[in-house]
Amino acid sequence: MRETSEEQICVLDSEGYTCTVTQYFPSLRVEFTGDGDIDADGAYEAYHPENDPGLDYLANAGSPGNWWGITCDENGNPHIQCESDPAPGFHVSPTAYCWSQYAENNPLRYVDAARVPFIVVQSDVRNKTTGIVMGCRARVTNLENGRTVECGVFDIGPKDKLGEISIAAAFVLGINGDPKSGGIDEPILKYELWPDQPARIQGVEYNLIPA
Repeated sequence: MRETSEEQICVLDSEGYTCTVTQYFPSLRVEFTGDGDIDADGAYEAYHPENDPGLDYLANAGSPGNWWGITCDENGNPHIQCESDPAPGFHVSPTAYCWSQYAENNPLRYVDAARVPFIVVQSDVRNKTTGIVMGCRARVTNLENGRTVECGVFDIGPKDKLGEISIAAAFVLGINGDPKSGGIDEPILKYELWPDQPARIQGVEYNLIPA
């Protein structure tokens, strides 16, 4: 499809470089170049009460009274996976994208970062873009080695992280996918997403979720 116009969505510069997010029309494709922080959220083994067994540090999920990376009951107590869950003893880690047929304390409700390639976008990208972003098709290209991964937009991240990918996406791109020690600090990843086009990954088609 031939692009006929473009619009600057926002300019982000919180990680030591300037990232201009642009949307093209009529395809609605959004593009920006950023680094590659590693997102473990949604992975069954993302966080553990004893910290060390988790794929990521428990501190990255918040703290008592202010948990954002793990689910909690009505009293603020973190859920712990039981014997019938994929990772007994680990916390339940959510993603912004969820399968509504599962309860909030069920890890199957969320997208597994360790096994499904996806990207994380800032709220500005989701809210200022024309079209539905959550659940849409995305693609990341490593501009250094040429590797590309088809993925989806399945999580929303903080404003101080301009480029963020799941563990599974990192490995396809040839990047260390360890949330504790991996990722890439240089803006060498080209991010593209297609609002209003549902992601289809590993034979699963995802729903589009309006903001």
